[in-house]
Amino acid sequence: MPELPEVYTMVKGLKTLIGRKIKKVWADKPRVLNVLKKVDGRMIESIERRGKNVIFNMDKNLSLLIHPKMTGIFLINKIHPYQRAVLNLLGGDFLTFSDKRRFARIAVFTKSQINQEFLGIGADALKISFKDFKNLVSSKKGKIKQVLMDQSVVAGIGNIYADEILWKAKVYPERPSDSLSASEIQEVFKAMGAILKKSIKLRGVSIQDYRDVFGKVGEYQNHRLVYGRAGEKCKRCEAKIERIKISQRSAHFCPKCQI
Repeated sequence: MPELPEVYTMVKGLKTLIGRKIKKVWADKPRVLNVLKKVDGRMIESIERRGKNVIFNMDKNLSLLIHPKMTGIFLINKIHPYQRAVLNLLGGDFLTFSDKRRFARIAVFTKSQINQEFLGIGADALKISFKDFKNLVSSKKGKIKQVLMDQSVVAGIGNIYADEILWKAKVYPERPSDSLSASEIQEVFKAMGAILKKSIKLRGVSIQDYRDVFGKVGEYQNHRLVYGRAGEKCKRCEAKIERIKISQRSAHFCPKCQI
């Protein structure tokens, strides 16, 4: 968390800052401040999402990369108790980056270097073709939930949406990825698109820290199919949702209709 829909929503809001010039930077730690000083005085030319990463493309061939990781959020013209960095903009506005657990990555690259950074990242979950998705999934030997969360396979999916996708596709999260039939992989692919697009429409999920750049919560948590619903009734068959651990991460599923 944040995952693709949340980062998509962040970037959509952040694009209001395109064309603005950074006047002054602040950070709570010298190491981060030294990174941000590289973009001090630069103009924001474009802002994009790559997987779960936010990239601010600046003039003079520089790009600021921020990966929010678990608890990172951006806020425009708002202070926050866990703020790690602030970009003050010419004209009086400011952008705050907050990160309660301090796992986020903040780095500056030249534009050619940043392309190198993403050589090992898979195609975006909203852009990958079914053919490529099928070939990747069927060639992997790990559990399907782990494969969906593997950013080198497909970029943008994390713990929450992997659970939601697999519930919708009626696939058990511990199924070996290479055991899925072509039709099952197609159901996972269809569910992936449907779930991610629905969450984008609802501006993401705000179960804990996530807020959009204006401080507003998302709404997908009110429409969750399975994630965080252990002990509640399945919305399809009314069996009780169960929760297990897969590689130290929780997985929620219906024991009756996910096979």
